[in-house]
Amino acid sequence: MTVQAAAGASRARGVRAPQPVDAGPPAENVRVLLCDDHEISRVGLRALIDPEAGLSVVGEAADVESACSIAEQLDPHVVIVRLGLLDQTRGEPLGELCSRNRAVLILAGIEAEFDLVGMMRAGVRGCLPHSVAAPRLLDGIRALSQDELVLDRLFAPHLVQFLSTAPTTVAEAGSGPTPLNRLTERQRAVAHLVAEGMTNGEIAARLFVSHATVKSHVTVVLRRLAVRSRTELAIAVKSFGEETETESTGLREMHHAAGMIAVQMSIGVEEAMILLRSRAAESGRSVRETATDVVARRLRFEP
Repeated sequence: MTVQAAAGASRARGVRAPQPVDAGPPAENVRVLLCDDHEISRVGLRALIDPEAGLSVVGEAADVESACSIAEQLDPHVVIVRLGLLDQTRGEPLGELCSRNRAVLILAGIEAEFDLVGMMRAGVRGCLPHSVAAPRLLDGIRALSQDELVLDRLFAPHLVQFLSTAPTTVAEAGSGPTPLNRLTERQRAVAHLVAEGMTNGEIAARLFVSHATVKSHVTVVLRRLAVRSRTELAIAVKSFGEETETESTGLREMHHAAGMIAVQMSIGVEEAMILLRSRAAESGRSVRETATDVVARRLRFEP
């Protein structure tokens, strides 16, 4: 059931009718679509998001199928979905919602039992608890619009499970493999850095290019490798890249170790990766050697 398109649009012109420039949000606004069968939740989220500079709720839906239809019309950057709706739907609608590089954010209960692994493979890039603080949610929406991964530390054990059981080839993950030689040299560099867990901002600083350039490269790489998320891209780099230490076993161990550290320290995975690299630098050992010790439980990080 479709609930509504953007409130201003429905009052003034209906969905997607041509209007003067000042009739809608600025072009640079992050467009957000809400998918929740509880009207009170949608009202609350809209009240939180709409007043924020650079953010705009462009539509609402009460189920995933309707959200897919609205997304095709309004092309949101971020789609926020209540976990409970995914219990009622097949994997195909979720994959469709994640298509065209849309960032899907799942809101879940802390104690909820759910398949984060399957959701990530479908293309979901974010998962936050229903109890998330307002500033964290708003920051998460902005981060997702910049093609970054947003995962609350409460769900880090799910990520550890994913990294431990991830298939060894893209084919096993259900994606059509495409060799990295279809990419330009710069696109390959971006793909490798994404696989190392870097954000777009970190990649831009490493390659001395703009954030927008990195985002454009990531979009092209995802399309050419026929993958739908940064996680699947990491698997693709491992499977089809040159068989170097970092791109194969070392890369997997680094991310597995970062997930374990995140659980031990109750921190985010990105912060855990920074700690891992810092500990390696302090000890004079490679990041892979340090990661191996963490995975083998010879090295433990304490809060």
